[in-house]
Amino acid sequence: MALAVLVAAFAVVLHVWATHGAPTTVVVVNVTAMTDTVVASDWTATFYSDREPLLLGNDAGPDTGGIRAYSLESPPPLPGSTLREHASAAVVRTKLATSVYGVGVGLGVGGSGKDRAITIAQPDSIMLAFALPSLTPVRDAQSEQLGDWSALSSWKCRTTGNHQYLFLFGKRQAVQLLVRTDQQGEKLDIDAIRP
Repeated sequence: MALAVLVAAFAVVLHVWATHGAPTTVVVVNVTAMTDTVVASDWTATFYSDREPLLLGNDAGPDTGGIRAYSLESPPPLPGSTLREHASAAVVRTKLATSVYGVGVGLGVGGSGKDRAITIAQPDSIMLAFALPSLTPVRDAQSEQLGDWSALSSWKCRTTGNHQYLFLFGKRQAVQLLVRTDQQGEKLDIDAIRP
């Protein structure tokens, strides 16, 4: 399972997947490091930081469920070595994970803004936010999103005051969430995407 997480992470980072009608290209990915424990993860994201870039992954394990972060700092690990776990938060089984940057920029909240990891809980479909790089839960930034979700991505708009958006895709619907701060704290505002 840990090997699958790394291969999926490298495929996402390299954007390597076949498209319909395009010639198939074989890409060999040299996996040089794995996690030291088995992680029930099926979704990864990368957090780019000047101090220490991280590989984020959900954890759907019944006992260890939550979110995990592994160090991707240079130089690359030696073949056969393990990725160092930077932080983890075992809160509940989760399904997806992504990162958002600079929440609160330009609003007088925290100066340059705060970086967050976002995931969705499997049992109750609650969107959860965690401070990066520590993975400390952000209690006031939660939102219930009922549905069978299959993909989560983030986007930061430069033309609308650096608004940070999350896009959550499922079998029957897609949801857009605005990540913002106000006087009470961080919020996840929901706006359904119309076809």
